[in-house]
Amino acid sequence: NGTSLPNALMLRIMDAYLGVSDKDWSTDIYEAIQPLIEQQEEQARKREAERVAGTSPTHPLDAYVGTFADPDSLYGEAEVRLEDGLLVLAREPAFVGDMEHWHYNTFRATWRDPLLGKAFVTFSHDHDGEIDEMQIQGIGTFERLPEVADSTNAVELTEDQLRAFVGRYTAEQPPLDLSVEFLDGRLQAVLPGQPAYAMATVTETSFRLTGIPIEVTMEFAVEQGEVVSVVLTQQGNSFTLQRVR
Repeated sequence: NGTSLPNALMLRIMDAYLGVSDKDWSTDIYEAIQPLIEQQEEQARKREAERVAGTSPTHPLDAYVGTFADPDSLYGEAEVRLEDGLLVLAREPAFVGDMEHWHYNTFRATWRDPLLGKAFVTFSHDHDGEIDEMQIQGIGTFERLPEVADSTNAVELTEDQLRAFVGRYTAEQPPLDLSVEFLDGRLQAVLPGQPAYAMATVTETSFRLTGIPIEVTMEFAVEQGEVVSVVLTQQGNSFTLQRVR
């Protein structure tokens, strides 16, 4: 784990078994590695001098939270999580580190195992500005895995109850059109130019869309046993769409 103690112990034990005179291997090895220690200290001072002061992360801390995986499957997965308002990096079981902001999108992780020291962690984002990659100094590059959509139903409905919502819904102002389809045992909302989003029940007549980064809900109106319209709400804005078929 980056120390010379095993070497000193090994040589001392070999001397004891061979019956040779005691030699102070600890002192000899310490003197041999002292230039390396000084070199590491100088590198640390240089990094500190190159640190850009006054910068901030480009995203809120919770935007860095997620699971990242090595694309070549050599190092497995690494998780970034929030604990007491601070980012924590975990490559279980050995590498768990508390991260402090260094500069820009670079953080410094202090591993909780003191023998492992510290490492720089740098994040990058895609063309949409979403964090999509993480580089861990001395280990490798990890790509962010897509989040698993929470599709848990709060209320269980029968297939006939779900199929009652299937149809096309439209509004003139603002122009808006969506379809509700039944596929693989559950409802899906299809909006033009977007992927289909699975719908999870909230009540018997309301649903939330899953697999979407913002909260979107759908509240259906029923008259005389027939679904006639739906109120689509996203980011505080609501739109009423009439059922046309």
